[in-house]
Amino acid sequence: HTSRYRMRLFRAITEDPVLEQIRNPPGFLEERARRVDPQILFEWGAASPHPRVPRDHFEVRWRGEIRVPRSGWWRFYVDEDDGCRVRIAEHRVIDSWWRHSRRRIPGEARLTEGWHPIEVDYFDWRGPAVLEIRWGQGDEYPVPVPAEALRVREGEPGVEGTYFARVERLPEGGRDAALERLRSLGVRYIIKPSRSARSFERRLGSRPRLEDRLAIFEVP
Repeated sequence: HTSRYRMRLFRAITEDPVLEQIRNPPGFLEERARRVDPQILFEWGAASPHPRVPRDHFEVRWRGEIRVPRSGWWRFYVDEDDGCRVRIAEHRVIDSWWRHSRRRIPGEARLTEGWHPIEVDYFDWRGPAVLEIRWGQGDEYPVPVPAEALRVREGEPGVEGTYFARVERLPEGGRDAALERLRSLGVRYIIKPSRSARSFERRLGSRPRLEDRLAIFEVP
């Protein structure tokens, strides 16, 4: 259980393979549709992104390639509600995988001219759904990534989107199977801000180690 961790720790948490399994538990996403989208420029609002996908509690994964017109540092801006992750080649450009209202999240990467793999993951919890990706270089005003800069593969424009519904259900085998899956992950820590850790001290009967205003409990 990680709660209210400081933002500078976010990259380490998201790249931990065990925590990644917790953040994306297997068996809770149900694929509903696939299609090629010309751009990632959506403002669904309260509507569904696809006839077979609910208007809340859904995720989308886009995969393809992006063409960088010239080498250098590129800035990316994602208008999102709720969360999004963007990876280009080996660069994790944006990672804001948590629930929040609409906001613009910036990121940047040094890219060479030419085509690069791009991966975009998005989720909507409830309420208005938005995902719009823009880019620019230097002091350029950010503009939407154009359709001609995206392709599924050579000769096929766009990016392939896989649309999921998040299904709140136990995996096959029921509660016992779910508990066994959690045990197999081997998670042993609770991380809390030190100012709000006293109730955990009482409930767990143990004292945490303190690291930069974080209280880290190791529990059996």
